[in-house]
Amino acid sequence: MATIYALTDLNNFYVSCERVFQPKFNNKIVCVMSNNDGCVVARSNEAKLAGIKMGMPNFELEKLMKENRLEVIRFSSNYALYAEMSRRFHNIIKYYVDPALCEEYSIDENFVNLTSYAETYNLVEFMTNVKNTIYQWLGLPCCVGLGRSKTEAKLGNYIAKTNPVFKGICSMIDLERQGVKNAFLHTINVSEVWGVGRQYAKRLNALGIYSAYDLMKAEPEKIKKLFGVVLQRTVLELNGIACYDVESEPQPRQQIVSSKSFGERVTDKNDLKEAITRFTLDAQRRLRRDNLVCGYLAAFASSSQFDKTKPYFSKNASVPFSEPTDNPILLIKAATRAIEHIYAEFVEFKRAGVVLGGLEPKSGHRMDLFADTAANEKSENLVKTLDEIQERYGKKILGFGGCLFNDRPWSMRQANKSPNYFNINECLLINDFQTKK
Repeated sequence: MATIYALTDLNNFYVSCERVFQPKFNNKIVCVMSNNDGCVVARSNEAKLAGIKMGMPNFELEKLMKENRLEVIRFSSNYALYAEMSRRFHNIIKYYVDPALCEEYSIDENFVNLTSYAETYNLVEFMTNVKNTIYQWLGLPCCVGLGRSKTEAKLGNYIAKTNPVFKGICSMIDLERQGVKNAFLHTINVSEVWGVGRQYAKRLNALGIYSAYDLMKAEPEKIKKLFGVVLQRTVLELNGIACYDVESEPQPRQQIVSSKSFGERVTDKNDLKEAITRFTLDAQRRLRRDNLVCGYLAAFASSSQFDKTKPYFSKNASVPFSEPTDNPILLIKAATRAIEHIYAEFVEFKRAGVVLGGLEPKSGHRMDLFADTAANEKSENLVKTLDEIQERYGKKILGFGGCLFNDRPWSMRQANKSPNYFNINECLLINDFQTKK
């Protein structure tokens, strides 16, 4: 039996999340901005029609708004809200399909292997039910593509998104059965094929390959010789030969990175230490969540590479640990010690971050024979207590130094950030209208 995959992809995910809780912005031009409100990272369909491009800097957006008298609703990124909506989205799919057959490909995309369901269900009807449930339970619109490979499923999803006649779901298998698959592939630019991208597209164009159909008809061995085995597999997948199965278990982490650009340029060493402490805490929480320990910490900081009036400055420093750890106190001490080596007077720092490396499962780590067992037990009890406090009262209730204070020079600009409606202190309020007596 041929394999069958489905890709479920949420439409304009960040924008859709904002609209769920503020439906007054349905049918309006809506954009979600990047960190520090720097550029556009998500657009409503209305924003796309208005000529707003992905990655458009905020100053260009304001110019476009002024020139065309556009009213654009702009939101600052609200990653806590998006992460929770994403978790619920993936869980709905796992409610319908065996989790071992699901792959959380990204925050808003999910692959499933439906091969074992094909004999029991009409798969288009089955995935339509999944799609409708996602909208009914979460209010998030999505599209679904089906195919004999993950690349075909991706193309099916693209066709569903760009052709309203499909009502949000397209099966490449059905298109082939109806004899119209090739006609659709002729209309899809080769750069839209999963794994091709702009750079490969230019080289493929030079070979006379302009559409998804052209790439499907290309000689696999020739493509392998010119581009490598990855693009060869893409050609095979376009022909319905599955080269990739779903990855239900995420690949082991090699490192954890936490970094951000600052809202303002930072020149004070203590401000830089505050920022690096905050980033270290963020990374440490992820380390604990994944039950890992790290063997070293690296910190880095840099000035703005776009400021041509001053020389660019970038420096990093790393600190190894004698024993792999997840203790926030040890990690913060290492990070602030690294900043002592990085900091330079008269440099206007614009970005900083930490990298936790040498990761290994905490359960599988063997302690040093001569390690201080009592001290390690005391450290673990302290970390567990911190975890419990943050779990009960929120991750911003207890910190180190001034790293959790608001309005610091290094804090991100988030002028238009919506509440995190899943936080008890930011829940959506429903007020009765007061009538005057």
